[in-house]
Amino acid sequence: MNVYVAIADPSDDIDAIRYEHHLRHRGQDSHRLFRIFWWSVTAFLVLNCTIGCLRWWSRKIFRTHRYERLTPMSNVVYFARPQALFNAITLKPSPRLLGFTVTTYSLGKTFILASFAVGTLSLLALIDAPIPSSYFLDDVALRAAWITLTQIPLVYLLSTRRGPLNFVTGLSHTRINWLHRWVGRLVLLSATIHVAIMKSSILTENLLRSHDQGIAVVRYGIMTYTVLVWIAISSILPLRRRSYRVFYINHYTSTLVFLAIAFQHVPTYARPAIYLASFILFLDKLVVAYCFLRNNISISAAPRRFRHAHKLIAGYPVRMITPSASVSSLPAQTASSTTIIRIAHVPFPSRPGQHIRLSIPSLGILDSHPFTPADCTSIPPPPLPPRRDIQPGQKLQQSRQTSELLLFVKAKVGFTRRLADYHASWLARPCPNASSPPGSELKAYIDGPYGCPPKWEEYEHLVLVGSETGLAFSLAILDYLEQLCFTSPSHLRMATQRISLLWIRRHIDPGFEDVVRERVTRCAATLRDFGLEVNVEGWTTCPESREGKEVVELDRFAHLRGRCVSVKPELRIRHPDEIYDEWDREAEEMLAHAQPFEEDQDGDGRSDDCTLVDGKNSDEWTIDSNSEDGDDPFSDHNLLQDDAYRPLPVPAPPPPPLSVRQKGCDCAIIQHQRRKLNRGKSAIEEKYGARPDVRNVLLGLGLDKGGKCMVAICANRGVVRDVRDVVSRLEMDLAMGRGGKERGRVEVWTESQE
Repeated sequence: MNVYVAIADPSDDIDAIRYEHHLRHRGQDSHRLFRIFWWSVTAFLVLNCTIGCLRWWSRKIFRTHRYERLTPMSNVVYFARPQALFNAITLKPSPRLLGFTVTTYSLGKTFILASFAVGTLSLLALIDAPIPSSYFLDDVALRAAWITLTQIPLVYLLSTRRGPLNFVTGLSHTRINWLHRWVGRLVLLSATIHVAIMKSSILTENLLRSHDQGIAVVRYGIMTYTVLVWIAISSILPLRRRSYRVFYINHYTSTLVFLAIAFQHVPTYARPAIYLASFILFLDKLVVAYCFLRNNISISAAPRRFRHAHKLIAGYPVRMITPSASVSSLPAQTASSTTIIRIAHVPFPSRPGQHIRLSIPSLGILDSHPFTPADCTSIPPPPLPPRRDIQPGQKLQQSRQTSELLLFVKAKVGFTRRLADYHASWLARPCPNASSPPGSELKAYIDGPYGCPPKWEEYEHLVLVGSETGLAFSLAILDYLEQLCFTSPSHLRMATQRISLLWIRRHIDPGFEDVVRERVTRCAATLRDFGLEVNVEGWTTCPESREGKEVVELDRFAHLRGRCVSVKPELRIRHPDEIYDEWDREAEEMLAHAQPFEEDQDGDGRSDDCTLVDGKNSDEWTIDSNSEDGDDPFSDHNLLQDDAYRPLPVPAPPPPPLSVRQKGCDCAIIQHQRRKLNRGKSAIEEKYGARPDVRNVLLGLGLDKGGKCMVAICANRGVVRDVRDVVSRLEMDLAMGRGGKERGRVEVWTESQE
């Protein structure tokens, strides 16, 4: 009897052992990637925090005066040309393909996004399992899950307003919000890969009916992915713009639900990512709530009769701006109106270029809107020398310094439209400032300020570009420099020597322009007195605003005249003798055509007391039902023929509210009426009916002619793209050594107006 013994192939045993080892240890590499990534982020934050602490400690030890001596910076900087080359490449707008703008991001942002996406996707393929093996897709699904977990805390870190990243680096959330959105899309992509591969190996029937604990974990994963897809869909730009309040509530609630379900889905050893994301979210909301309460709630002393009592004050009063007499005589602009308000008694400081979020509960609960103030808070004066009558260690109690914030509100939809309607109804009162009933004053609550703008006084040449209400960004810088002229000591001067302001707007808005003109004229006069060169240009692009345009002057009282039209000739001034002669001729004609009384009485057989006019019989008064007016003597047609029966003018309907008025442009009539007024001297050089060539205007200002220049923009995307293109070319010329040794550095600071 032959016995055959099967001899196992050693290679098969080795592959089985390797497979079991791989299943046991395949998650360690992904877990190691998670730790490496977040230890690197932590080291970056600690390094920036250490540098900031060292700078603060050096200022405290050397007791540097608050107003440092600012001298024009030298052009000799180490590695200036490599740095200029780097700035030129990063600021260059992305090229257009076939005449279409693919993305509005610069080459620097595009490179960052492309590098992050390529690095993330490449980690999916860098796994130990070979591609032909049967368990390659399982390893890809596991790696996609770890990549998703690694990026979830990063998404929350990039979305914070007052989180660790904002505190350490000084970056505002508006400047990194674009990166937050794209990292979230990469999280959705990696989660989709994970769900697609894992779902292909599980039957739908088992997913719905099985009571296994492993299937329950899979159900939590499907729910987590569903919430993630809902967050992505509800964050689309049209939905976000339609109602930001609904978007914010939905987004915040969905993220909390996402973390709660993801906590149930991931295993215990992978939950540190969920803990980290929850800690970042909780810390950010806690600091934001503390700052909001500190800014908007204060305690003041009660009247003298209540010595130990205190009064709680919440919010700040909103003061409406009344247009001047010269502006009230001009027609109102209906196409593009701007509401100007003031927030009074603001105690916290703000720097020029920072923005706030304003909420007025009377106009909308949980509805806030970002604004850039047109002025900065008052700068405290230099410290006084010590007094001899004060004991050492004793401090004088000074009153808390408050300021006012000037805001320009462009009426669009939602909160801004309701605020504009309230301002219009407030102006319609008999006496707006005195007829307000008690308790009807608007209360505003401020969240902020946000942003970390540069030190504007360190640049020799400042170029400020603003469109529409984005001019508030530039006005705040002018107000700050004007205050520095008065508060800084005489021997300490700022480095700024030249200021160029470019304001671009679509339509003429008399009230808005009057406020801007007054502030620009005041700041320009002060700065010129201190030796600064100030140039201001204003461009109105509407073709109807062109000067010298023929317009038809409107009758502003046409609605009071009614719709009654008379067929008689218009009244004219005549000589009295001419009137008497005409009366005599009419009397002679009446006598010539008159008939004897007896013939008239015999002809119709009627008495003198007949009430019919002109001897008409009763048949002539019958109304014809087939005629249009029926020959009714009391019809509107006959009434118009006789002044005695002329109807009263129809009263004009009340003007509709601002939110339902038809859009139109009143630039032509405003320009025509404004020529009759003496507006006085203005520091703004106005140009109407044309769109400026931003590139040629900036090149004509000599941005690179010696010294350090800063171009600050708060405008739409088209203007920002043109400005960045010009600065990129200038930086490339500096990097290539073109233009001589006198060429200086040019930097760009963009304040988003979206």
